[in-house]
Amino acid sequence: MQPDAILIQFVHSHAVLTGEMVEALFGEGYGLRGSERVELLQRGKLKAMADVVPGEAPALFLDAADCSNFGKSILGIKDIRLRGPKGFLPAPKPQRIMAVLELPAGLMAAWKLSEGQRTTTAVGDVAVRATVALGETMCLRIDRSLVFAGGLDETATAQWIPHVVWAPADDASATPSEQPNTTKRLITENDVRRARMLRKRIRVQDGQIVTPAARTLAEELGVFEES
Repeated sequence: MQPDAILIQFVHSHAVLTGEMVEALFGEGYGLRGSERVELLQRGKLKAMADVVPGEAPALFLDAADCSNFGKSILGIKDIRLRGPKGFLPAPKPQRIMAVLELPAGLMAAWKLSEGQRTTTAVGDVAVRATVALGETMCLRIDRSLVFAGGLDETATAQWIPHVVWAPADDASATPSEQPNTTKRLITENDVRRARMLRKRIRVQDGQIVTPAARTLAEELGVFEES
């Protein structure tokens, strides 16, 4: 299997709910059919919708587009409530949708990757860092917001980029650049990923706009530098 023909699965915001939580939101004895969604409310206002996924560990994953509806980075989003046809529940603490590269065991071994390792893929002209996971087929699961960021469609495929080493956030070699490494008016997730790959930092200047998704990723990777 070639590393430049990886099927992409675009992941939407989704809530992982236990059986008890499903019954509280949809009614006693309700069985999920696979198409259910819940409303995400903050201070009584509808902010987004999330697909419902059954699971034992409750969780809420937000894509970048829905995260921006809350007007804050993922770390600053609080007081979300889930609303279903039959009731309300406090939402689990929201998390970002992280990219996952699923590979069959044989292909994982052929590419000399291991489960849980971070690797790099290219989606259009966007570099995406993904966690390697064992799967039945080769697939890259990514935030659906990359459809808009990369100008992609449902037929797009990804490419694995071998030999890219990600420096830890506190790596001494990842010294800040003397000058800002971007003068663009709008700073996006792609700018943050590119700076991380080049082991540079971004110094945000007056007048520059940072998307909520880019700010969240930059906080996680330690890319931004105080101006």
